[in-house]
Amino acid sequence: MAKSSDAIEKLLKQVIVDIKGVMLLHESDTTMKEALNRIVSESHDEDVRHFFKLIGEEYREKVAGSFVLIAIGEMVISSILIIAGLALLAPIITGLNNVNQLYQYFTKLLYYLFMNAQYFPLLKLLDFILAALLLLSAVYTLRYAALSLARAGIEIKSSDESVG
Repeated sequence: MAKSSDAIEKLLKQVIVDIKGVMLLHESDTTMKEALNRIVSESHDEDVRHFFKLIGEEYREKVAGSFVLIAIGEMVISSILIIAGLALLAPIITGLNNVNQLYQYFTKLLYYLFMNAQYFPLLKLLDFILAALLLLSAVYTLRYAALSLARAGIEIKSSDESVG
């Protein structure tokens, strides 16, 4: 068993040396990625495909959780937009003809939502949960955007890195 693990370790070290050699010869990240994708996709060897799948699993596991949060945030945002759209569409459908009627409609709607004492504690809690979900979703969306830019070969440096 020890000989087998030593042989695997020796082969993996050789793979690392080969990867370093390829990285020294590559022209750009884009051409390297294209060549790597082409070679792997043209390879009909299941072991090669399985090897690259093993390498990519850790990355996919880290990113999968952020996709869920991004999706939740986008659903919340779209729900808000649907409700706002319906609220703006309702006066047109009901036939409100002038600015005063429109003003009265929105005043009554806001008064009912925010001044009704029995719903106020629930609205505060709902507001907090909604705000937290949107902020969390925004952070993960920005994080995913940064990963997408990095995969596209665009590097973003912070102001601290560029000064030093």
